[in-house]
Amino acid sequence: MVTASAEGEHATVLTPKLQVPLLPGSAVQRSRLLTAMAADEANGVRVTVVSAPAGSGKTLLLAERSALLQAAGHAVAWVSLAEEDNDPHVLWSSILAALAGAVGTMDASTGSALGALSPPVRGTESSFLTAFLDVMHSCQVPVWLVLDDAHELVGRTALDGLRTILRGMPAELRLMLGCRHDLSLPLARLAVAGRAREIRFAEIAFDRAEVDQLLASHDIDLNDDDVETLLARTEGWAAGLRLATLSMIRHDDAAKFVAGFAGDSRPVADYLVSEILSQQASGVLEFLLATAGPDRLSVDLARRL
Repeated sequence: MVTASAEGEHATVLTPKLQVPLLPGSAVQRSRLLTAMAADEANGVRVTVVSAPAGSGKTLLLAERSALLQAAGHAVAWVSLAEEDNDPHVLWSSILAALAGAVGTMDASTGSALGALSPPVRGTESSFLTAFLDVMHSCQVPVWLVLDDAHELVGRTALDGLRTILRGMPAELRLMLGCRHDLSLPLARLAVAGRAREIRFAEIAFDRAEVDQLLASHDIDLNDDDVETLLARTEGWAAGLRLATLSMIRHDDAAKFVAGFAGDSRPVADYLVSEILSQQASGVLEFLLATAGPDRLSVDLARRL
């Protein structure tokens, strides 16, 4: 992605960044969560935050909800965030492009106005945010803005822009955020007012019916005890279940595989290293290595280690 420097220009945004990810054919439909999200929105929820660890199925859930909304004729603006989006010029170029593309055919005047806005070049300027909110307040159709991997936003100026949106939420704007940890955003007030909802790991984790669906999609037949063992050992973690399922396809004895499956399984270990450990700062890695021995870790023991 290339950041433009001239006033009024937009950063170059690659098309895949603004596209709702395609659902794989083997994806488990999260009907219970999708039904709950639709009911929440019908009851006034304007902000939905899906906060769970890597591999929990956040992106697929948001993509499935987005696809359903689009199929129903609603405007959905999707942005897959990355480290470079901490530059407000890059971030707002993406958001403006996504929103203009989503509402342009349904509300031409709002689409044109969004396209005419100049993303801030040096920090998130209050005049830009005011102009953006003015445009969105005039929007005539509901629009869902989905910011996936929102945990990538750690810069103060990038987060300040989101805080401003949340404090002045336009009537037709809905916001969905996918993140690996809690964000420094003013969500408590909205939650108390019934306008914000959080979906955490305990809720997004696969239940027994969803594990059955996953196994059936790969023609894997396990007895009830083995399914319960698999669910207990993965704790419903989507990535762990998918890695176990792919391994069972290549295993002659699926039940025997389940009996020996654990967190130190090679596919699981590779996933944890590539998706989680490799992205940690050196200080965090040193802390994790120093405290990796005990099965249970208290604050006092962590200090001593």
